[in-house]
Amino acid sequence: MSGTVVVALPGMLCTEQLWTQPGFDLGPDVQLCPVPLRGSTIDEIVAGVLALPYPQMALVGLSLGGIVALGVAAAAPERVSRLAVLSATARPPRPEQQVSWDTMAALTADGAFATITGERLMPVLLNPAHQADPALRAAVVAMADRVGPQRFLEQLRAQHSRTDLRPSLARIACPVLVCAGADDALAPVEAHQEIADGVPRGELHVIADAGHLSPMEQPARVSELLRTWCAAGAA
Repeated sequence: MSGTVVVALPGMLCTEQLWTQPGFDLGPDVQLCPVPLRGSTIDEIVAGVLALPYPQMALVGLSLGGIVALGVAAAAPERVSRLAVLSATARPPRPEQQVSWDTMAALTADGAFATITGERLMPVLLNPAHQADPALRAAVVAMADRVGPQRFLEQLRAQHSRTDLRPSLARIACPVLVCAGADDALAPVEAHQEIADGVPRGELHVIADAGHLSPMEQPARVSELLRTWCAAGAA
């Protein structure tokens, strides 16, 4: 497994800090390559990932990054050797999600970006127990602050461009690890089960005591699953 490179795609308002919580450890033989989401549509972000200089990628994505990762693997299955999808869905956006995105875009345009993560999103990003952890809440807000309002608006436009990926799942030939937070309020376990069932080689794991940001809420358990995933790819 020496020299394994894992391309990691974050969720909306997330950065590489997703993968740096105490207890998150992929081991000395894995090089994590965090790649920010750049583009105003899913297709643009997918094209950016495919432009990376890796003939084949072990690819992990969370939330919006997981949706992009599914798009990459469906568009160019020969480029993805292994895929891990966390806290994501292959379903198209729901009308209430689109309304929420438009509301957050309007708030951001009006100068209220700083309130969005802490006041509007925190209840659906962390499970109830972790919402009481001030250090974890501060880390989530710090990620959003680093993303900033302009890139957030791009990410919201990309969210609106999402389509139903379920018909394309059968094209994803590589092994797929699917990880769902048991308490995820944004991407329910059944949506993850759809992905695991829709790809030819899917495996679902449900992470106890975790919401939408499972690598930050349960870093040891998520990194253990990813280490096994990496090792199987090198076998």
